[in-house]
Amino acid sequence: MRIKRLTPMLNVSDIERCLDFYQQLAGFELVSPRETVDQWRWAWIKSGDGDLVLSESGGPAIRVNQIDPSRDEGWPAIYYFYPENVVDLHAEAKRKEFQVSDWRVTFYGMREFEVRDPDGHILWFGQGSDEPPTGEGQSR
Repeated sequence: MRIKRLTPMLNVSDIERCLDFYQQLAGFELVSPRETVDQWRWAWIKSGDGDLVLSESGGPAIRVNQIDPSRDEGWPAIYYFYPENVVDLHAEAKRKEFQVSDWRVTFYGMREFEVRDPDGHILWFGQGSDEPPTGEGQSR
């Protein structure tokens, strides 16, 4: 069996704030009916071929590994986005005063930057690059 599609669901503390964040940062649009947001505090959003579900849980994030509670949960999830033009997106995010990282070019051939959403979810935006990797501590 093969997976046909993947849609991450992010728990958020304030759905309206997060909707605005994703709309302003990367042009996400609300796909689910507005009534779903208002009544259920749940939103399906989409930008190009990428989509996310935001769910206002109303409580603290689940931090316990339900399968194996003894496992260390110290490695955070990172959500990686592939915009049409990462340079333009970075410039636009800075212009809108989002707290974005400096550029880095990775050993795996991506020019990328990161930002955190209002709930601390780690978002990376990248595009292929032929540039040499950025040295440690040498962001662009």
